[in-house]
Amino acid sequence: MQEIKKRRIVLASVLKPLNDPRMLEKLAMSLHNAGYRDIHIIGFPTKLTREIHSGIIFHPLRAFTRLSVQRMLASWKILLTVISLKPALFIITTHELLFAAIVLKVLTRCRIVYDIQENYYKNILGTNAFPRLLRYPIAFYVRLKEKMMSPFFDALFLAEKCYREELRFAGKHHVLLENKCVVPKDFKRTPTASGTTLLFTGTLAKSTGIFEAIDLAEKLHQADAKIRLHIVGYCAMHATWEQLKLRIAGHPFIQLSGGRELQPHDVIMEAIGHATFGIVYYPPAPHTRNRIPTKLFEYLACGLPVLLQNDKHLTAIADSVDGAIAVDFDNVNAADLIHKMSSVHFYSSPSTAFIWETEKTLLINQIQEIFHDQA
Repeated sequence: MQEIKKRRIVLASVLKPLNDPRMLEKLAMSLHNAGYRDIHIIGFPTKLTREIHSGIIFHPLRAFTRLSVQRMLASWKILLTVISLKPALFIITTHELLFAAIVLKVLTRCRIVYDIQENYYKNILGTNAFPRLLRYPIAFYVRLKEKMMSPFFDALFLAEKCYREELRFAGKHHVLLENKCVVPKDFKRTPTASGTTLLFTGTLAKSTGIFEAIDLAEKLHQADAKIRLHIVGYCAMHATWEQLKLRIAGHPFIQLSGGRELQPHDVIMEAIGHATFGIVYYPPAPHTRNRIPTKLFEYLACGLPVLLQNDKHLTAIADSVDGAIAVDFDNVNAADLIHKMSSVHFYSSPSTAFIWETEKTLLINQIQEIFHDQA
């Protein structure tokens, strides 16, 4: 077993930063803590990159824009880097590296794993990441590529339960690793005593409900001037960023951390520790239906009460620990909601079901199985 744990593992993405929470904190750190000491991560550069442990080495790509020749070439540059590293296991976290992973397997007999964090077909069709005329051909190409190439992988990780139904190409050789929360050992909730701080974290986009969160905060602030909103996240789309700046201008009760800069996960966790309520709202859309937002896992795992959209799928999860107030974001009664926020008793049950530990065990078992099959 000790010889197996000396084998090199490389994790890679094209757009996700080197310190992406799932790739670094959940996958890489779990493997490192289980005794795998030779781990490399390839990803989008970030000035916040640092070696967390001597056994984790970062390989930053050169920065590029989302629609650029450099992005198209990134997968080949990653392939050359991985060939030089000669790993025993290569874990990719994006469809853009499917072909590169298979080429690597043919050339080196390396084991390969595809960590599926998104239903790319639905996401491409349902968001503004690509021009409208290009969405269908790109979505079709990505899904066809996944169907044709996934059988060559030694395992597939699925980040959402709903993907078992949506991604039939995953077949039986998949492992469900939900995006549950890695709670730091020293984490403590110490909400600001001078007022009520609402928190919105993660991707700042129309599809993630940032503008509905601002609308809610405005209504509550008008009823109670001690209510504030803290936004922590990254906005990838320039047009959305310009709209967001206009939306919060002249509102001193709204604090923005990030915007056009990627925020490290420890900044988000610190904000959760100081917040009074988290906000979770996703405008109804096919690409988000039945998904569980990572921020919901984080808020529940940390014992942060949630103002949650009135969605049966999500409220059932939060209600299991009395962790949320269901809110009709289209018809907000500010006075009634503020009363509930001050009178409801939250978290009568432990919220340990939302932490990463259970997924960590599944991950380690799967990696051990892959290496034993290789031995």
